[in-house]
Amino acid sequence: MDQNVQRAAKLDTTALSDALDRLGIPGQCLGIKPLDYRFRLAGRAFTILYGPASVPPGTVGDFIDDVPKGSVIVSITAAAKMLQFGAIFLQWLRIAGE
Repeated sequence: MDQNVQRAAKLDTTALSDALDRLGIPGQCLGIKPLDYRFRLAGRAFTILYGPASVPPGTVGDFIDDVPKGSVIVSITAAAKMLQFGAIFLQWLRIAGE
């Protein structure tokens, strides 16, 4: 984990959001709350935009070897009806990241 991520990991979400607001950096998420306040997560973002399948179609895990260890995967789909990850795949990501 690099020094900036280590520093960010010590802050809560509201402190980071307020700092970004003060700096005029757009893109914070409104209304995010943890399901468990003991849970902490910090890392460099690895962004993914899912869309319709390519030709030939790939698989959900095609990108996984490109994700640096310690990264946080942030994904969005092109359509609300698209499934991004299943429970088994998410469990595998958790184990792979340890």
